Amino acid sequence: MACMLVLLGVASVSAPHASFADNGNSTKPLSVSEAAMNEKRISPSEVTLDNLEEYEAQVRRDLPIGTPKEDVEAYLTRCGLPYDSIGPNPLYDANSFQTTIENIGIRVIFQASLFIRIRLDQQDKVKEILFRVDYL
Repeated sequence: MACMLVLLGVASVSAPHASFADNGNSTKPLSVSEAAMNEKRISPSEVTLDNLEEYEAQVRRDLPIGTPKEDVEAYLTRCGLPYDSIGPNPLYDANSFQTTIENIGIRVIFQASLFIRIRLDQQDKVKEILFRVDYL
């Protein structure tokens, strides 16, 4: 099952990365679900060092800046990604979710994992998504 953010009540997308259908003389934006179905999805279990950039782009499309905290939690759960939630802390900027996708590849003799941190702003909306490959 593909994990994707479902936006309810949205009929079409006018963002620059939206997909368009050619129906002769004009182009019509596809609905969010139609665009997502046409896109090749990468599940967390399919992430490798070779498709890492595509997966990062997919996550950024699924969780754009401004996505509410509840939608982030639902997305991570739907994708089957175990995560930690770190609440706001005035001593350091730590209102975030973090998760790790293990065993995405091997470089020389080191096992690679993908660490993902989704940082939230003071209104509990996505402000930044950070990706880091760790070698163990």
